[in-house]
Amino acid sequence: FETRTLSVPRDFVDGVSIPKKSHRTFQEILAEEAGIDFPENTAAIYDPSRGEIMIRHQKTVCDEIEVWLEKVSNALGGTDKQIQFRVEIYEVDALTGLAILHSTDGKNDHTSAWESVQDLLKERKASPVHSLQLFGRSGGRGKAEDKIEHVYPTEFEWDASGDVVIGVANETRYVGTIIEIDPVLGADDYTIDLNFSLEHHTAPPIQRAIEVKSVKPGDGKEFAGGMPEFHAKRIITGVVTHDGGTLLVGNWTPTGKPEYAAGDRMQIVFLRTSVNRVPATVKTNQ
Repeated sequence: FETRTLSVPRDFVDGVSIPKKSHRTFQEILAEEAGIDFPENTAAIYDPSRGEIMIRHQKTVCDEIEVWLEKVSNALGGTDKQIQFRVEIYEVDALTGLAILHSTDGKNDHTSAWESVQDLLKERKASPVHSLQLFGRSGGRGKAEDKIEHVYPTEFEWDASGDVVIGVANETRYVGTIIEIDPVLGADDYTIDLNFSLEHHTAPPIQRAIEVKSVKPGDGKEFAGGMPEFHAKRIITGVVTHDGGTLLVGNWTPTGKPEYAAGDRMQIVFLRTSVNRVPATVKTNQ
């Protein structure tokens, strides 16, 4: 017998599994798709975390499996891949949030921090704020928006009579949550190089009073109007993540509501990613 380790795409088993048999082991796949028998003291074990397959069998069978794997890997390399992105925003007290931020120091994946927030949700010590999900393809830009349009005047004047104030210029601002992505999937089908931007408003616009003085000098006439105050938070960054990865990509202190006046709350943002391959059925001629 010979023991051989071979490299394959990390989602290899998902790629060769047909829907009705999506939970087959790799050894079952080889038996059913490639016609390989596995008598006692032989094995084929797939490690998706490393993208490796360990085979223990006769040398001729190992050679046969290696040829089959190369054929299948080449076939799967041509299938479509979609990258799933989900932004999740949570709110916690500031001290808890700071501890969560510290827990990510020096780590390339923040799944454990995300899991700690899920535990806080169960204990009612954290609350979900917002989430947005979208799918994209490598090399293509994507955008998801949950917003409302807010039109407001930016300049005021008195009319010719000096009795009525009119708006003479307007602007439009979108209020809500907006994410943009620009991903590139690595040659390993695992690493994702991502340009990412997020805008999130922690409160609706608040009207702030302004004054417009009369165009007639000396008459003392004034008008008290309103201009919106926006509570927008932004993250614009480039990151490297991976299939099944989670990153804590940012945080902020929410503003714009009475409960935020003390500044003792924190909102934290997680970005979760996964590479989804369109399943392919592999046929071999024996």
